[in-house]
Amino acid sequence: MNKKHINNNILFTPNLKSYAIPERQGTHDVIYSVAPGLDGIIYLGLSNEFLPGSHAMIYAFNPLSKKLTQILDIASLLKINKDSLNVPHSKIHLAMVVGSNGTIYAATHFTAPPVNGKFAPLETYSDADFGYPGSYVVSFNPKTGNCENLGMFSPYEGIKVMTIDKDRELLYGIAYPRTHLYCFNIKTGEKKDLGRIAQENSYGLKCDSRGFVYFSDDLGRICRYHPEQDEIEDTPLVVPYAGWRGGYGNYIRRMVDGSQNEFWGVGTKSQHIFRLNTAEGKYGKIYDYGVVSGNEEFESYPDNKHIISIAWSYDILYIVYMGNEDMPIAELAQFDYKNKKYAKSGFLQSPGHFPVRSVMESAVGKNGKLYLGTYTPLGAPQLAVFTPGEKKEQSRSEKTKKLYAQYLKKITGPKPDAPQVSIALSPFITGGNVYLKGFEFEAFAQTLKRGEKAITVLRQHSSHCIYGATAGKKSCLFKYSPKCKSYYVELPSSHVMPLVVVEHTISKITALAEGPGKFLFLTSSIETKTGYGNLWQYDTAFDEKNIKSGGHALPPRQPYTMDLKNNGLTRLLVFNQGRAADIVWDKEREYVYILLENKNSLIVYNWKTKKIIYTHELPPGKQGRVIKMLDHHRLAGSTKDGIIFIYDLDSNQLEFTKMILPVERGREYLNYISCMVQHPDGCFYGGTAPDGILFKFDPVNLKIIGLGTPCRQGGITALTIGNNGIVYGFTGKEKNIGRLFSYNPADTSTNVLGIPQVDGEPKFWTCYHIGAMETGADGEIYLGEYDTLAHLFIYHPPV
Repeated sequence: MNKKHINNNILFTPNLKSYAIPERQGTHDVIYSVAPGLDGIIYLGLSNEFLPGSHAMIYAFNPLSKKLTQILDIASLLKINKDSLNVPHSKIHLAMVVGSNGTIYAATHFTAPPVNGKFAPLETYSDADFGYPGSYVVSFNPKTGNCENLGMFSPYEGIKVMTIDKDRELLYGIAYPRTHLYCFNIKTGEKKDLGRIAQENSYGLKCDSRGFVYFSDDLGRICRYHPEQDEIEDTPLVVPYAGWRGGYGNYIRRMVDGSQNEFWGVGTKSQHIFRLNTAEGKYGKIYDYGVVSGNEEFESYPDNKHIISIAWSYDILYIVYMGNEDMPIAELAQFDYKNKKYAKSGFLQSPGHFPVRSVMESAVGKNGKLYLGTYTPLGAPQLAVFTPGEKKEQSRSEKTKKLYAQYLKKITGPKPDAPQVSIALSPFITGGNVYLKGFEFEAFAQTLKRGEKAITVLRQHSSHCIYGATAGKKSCLFKYSPKCKSYYVELPSSHVMPLVVVEHTISKITALAEGPGKFLFLTSSIETKTGYGNLWQYDTAFDEKNIKSGGHALPPRQPYTMDLKNNGLTRLLVFNQGRAADIVWDKEREYVYILLENKNSLIVYNWKTKKIIYTHELPPGKQGRVIKMLDHHRLAGSTKDGIIFIYDLDSNQLEFTKMILPVERGREYLNYISCMVQHPDGCFYGGTAPDGILFKFDPVNLKIIGLGTPCRQGGITALTIGNNGIVYGFTGKEKNIGRLFSYNPADTSTNVLGIPQVDGEPKFWTCYHIGAMETGADGEIYLGEYDTLAHLFIYHPPV
């Protein structure tokens, strides 16, 4: 710490008074949310950052009587056992809002450990015994005094920031750890997952009068949820930053309401204050007020302290800086944005109270006073109240000075030895290397937007290129060339290259197979009430044929474009009221075998004559899932209840076997093969859903051997065989956080490899769900992320 701050007289904020909650000392340490009510009462989310087993509470501060009153206890309202080992609802983060009728709504969050003091958020995700159950929405009606649990907001996740659409009575929240945007209907209790919005924390979330919901992504780009279209739009607006610096990591640190359809915010890294007017133009307009304090020199970040909280009051924007190593006390400032005048009010320590380390949220009440939800590592949690106006000398009693000295000694003194704890392994993949390829290269005519990137299938082509396909608002075929290395980043083949939009509506590519010559076969499923699908043929000769290079001339360069009309895609079949689950190409007979899921049939399609020659109806209820060629004469398939059938290609006979997939007794009707791959030894390895059991299928002896459940997350979503003979797979249901695992047939060992994560280049990203896997020519493992924002991951196992 800089000693000058101890020895010299420093400016403390005048007209500041704090109100402590002494009965909560030792159980709560921070006020994370501050919401001025329509009744003039200030509502506070009393929270707990680190103390084991403690749940959040809501307090009310009456500005007239100066009294703090507890009005809601999360533990009591949710009827939580005090000895529970589940992660507690320790916080009401930036997640307290006021409805149009004055009702207070809050959503719970977590960071503190349970009563046993042990906690790992990713490792215990979805764990019913030790994990976090999920965020709940609670309400308090000031008119009646009633407290109510309105229901679950986000399963297994906490809501870190929330806003309200008062007219539609909808709550929107960004959840941790997966950073999904959720919507909660106050009237019905219905919740909706709107998809992943980013990797990092976006702490700015606001709804304008039209119902548009604004937030930012990892690049600091302003995003908007359109309630009528039910989609998230990436706008051209960005959180302002200096011209010599990129926007990555400059997400919104805080954003507060201003005038109608106006929000004030601050960038995390740039520290630029900005105003967003959502009513100007198509997407709105950003006004940049720059760094209002300190200097911003070339290739350096602003030299001011980190802005942690802002509050708007007509002509004044209040700014709170978090304490740092030089001065571990929060500081208040005021910015007159109309006259562009900035003035520091001083450091935050009220007479008779410990100094404030940080302010999590602040707001201006109906009386014009500024209310600050504080964090201080010493003493009881306190609400600080700043009265604007003429500055008055703040009395510094001996008690206040002693508390100041005691605080500095605590913060800057030697730290006690850390307690000895058991060392836990990282939940992320540490053996081998993980890389990432995204769809972000914008020079293609076909570019994929959010909600169109969920990867459903990956296949290595005989050319050693990787072909894949997606699901979402539209579905697309793409290609990646692992052998292509170039100095020029503009070279299309060095990127994940979208080739053609297969379906232009909500759809999913369900299967992909290499056919004769340069042809690929793929099936699509259209998401309608009745549901139908198509069998497509794609000519890979069109990969390069329709890509035009603009050369390396000076900008503006001609972008790479594709002939969208003549794109090599041909529809071969339409499945009316039928969705294709899987396809197989029979090279010897030149047949395509198609297993329909909801029409319960196996179709044999003659590629030469372009006609269906056989249709085998499965028994009612036997929905198709997977088909594989066993040898030149037999094809094996499975139905949704785990029944295995064998189709004799020579006799054209289909027979249901007595083989049973491994499953817990009584759950047979739920069990089915989710994926299956063939090992070089001739056997097949498969995974089941929903239980996620790995099994071995011997096609010679028609025998299935259960190999157990690799991970507790359930549902094996993808499998592939490495060049080393090891089986690699991914387990984890779509709403869960899955794990990559391996199974070695040589010694029957199973190894949970962890969560795929890329740290650094080209960006930091954690993958939570995989929809497809494939092995490359050099033994690299491709992982197709299945999410609103998705990427192609490449895993290189250790040698």
